[in-house]
Amino acid sequence: HTWGVFEDVFCAGRDETFTMLEEVLEEVMALFPSTYIHVGGDEVPKTRWSACSRCMDRMQQEQLADTDALQSWFLTRIEGFLASRGRKLIGWDEILDGGLPPRATVQSWRGMDGAVAAVRSGHDAIVSPTSHAYFDYALRSIYLEKVYGFNPIPSDLKSIEQERILGGECNMWTERAPQSIIES
Repeated sequence: HTWGVFEDVFCAGRDETFTMLEEVLEEVMALFPSTYIHVGGDEVPKTRWSACSRCMDRMQQEQLADTDALQSWFLTRIEGFLASRGRKLIGWDEILDGGLPPRATVQSWRGMDGAVAAVRSGHDAIVSPTSHAYFDYALRSIYLEKVYGFNPIPSDLKSIEQERILGGECNMWTERAPQSIIES
């Protein structure tokens, strides 16, 4: 009955974690035939990984420098699984930490910087900054004129780089919005 950022994350040191995630993703892919599968990757505190002997062992086995690199390794493994099924991984801009999986698409919510960083590293991006694209905020915070006038192409990208911006997306997080507003 609460929401927020929690320290309980999937253990990157257990192979069983990946077995379970792959089973869940198989079900997701059976339900949703889209090319892209969004896996999140945002707001992942790495405190548990730093304290977990299995995660530390995994970091040593894979020669990973820190928990950001462990997150990158984790996501790269999931991305490989999705790619083997003809799907593409999308993750929030925090997946930039530690290095992106080779074929990942970044969805930038903390402004435009994540999209720019993704594009400049050769990846596609979707732009969803909280300043323009979060519809669960109070109506006085998001003005339609501002939303309609929003250009999802970061202005500091060269024209060839701009092609990697797939577009924008507006978000409605139901944990913040009363159900009566969502249904109306």
